Formats: sequence, C-alpha cells, structure tokens
Amino acid sequence: MITHAVIFSPIGQSSRSDQIVQRLANAIVSGLLEANEQLPNEADLARMMGVSHITIREALNTLRANGLVYTVRGERWQFCCQQHR
Repeated sequence: MITHAVIFSPIGQSSRSDQIVQRLANAIVSGLLEANEQLPNEADLARMMGVSHITIREALNTLRANGLVYTVRGERWQFCCQQHR
C-alpha cells in the first residue's frame, strides 16, 4: 500500500521554462516551426509568452542542448529552428 502512495502521489507543477521547452519542442518536432525558421528574439518571446527574458533564455538553452535550435551570432543572437533528427 505504501508503494502505491508513492507511485500515485501528486506530481509538482513544471517550471515555466519547462513548459516553454515542451511547447516549442512540440512545435519543432511536429513541423509547425520549420527547419531554419527564425524565432523571435528573446525580448519578443518573453513579451509574447508572458515570462521574463531569463525564463526564455533558460528554455532556449535547454532546446539548444537538445539539438532543437541553434544560434546565429552575427544577427544579434537570433534563434532558428533546426530540423529534428
């Protein structure tokens, strides 16, 4: 009985950053965001999604680490979707 209590205990809310990662990752993998499509800059993403630029930066870093986005430095760090492999 105790093991069931652990297995079925409530799961905490995911962070805002995790929610953004999930939303953008789903859009990339499903093709809603196309390969090499330029994403809005951090400030615009933060404004559109109602979060801080720090939250957006954390989410983008996670997406980059997972190989879903890459950056182009010469264009003020604009983020572009990469084709998911």
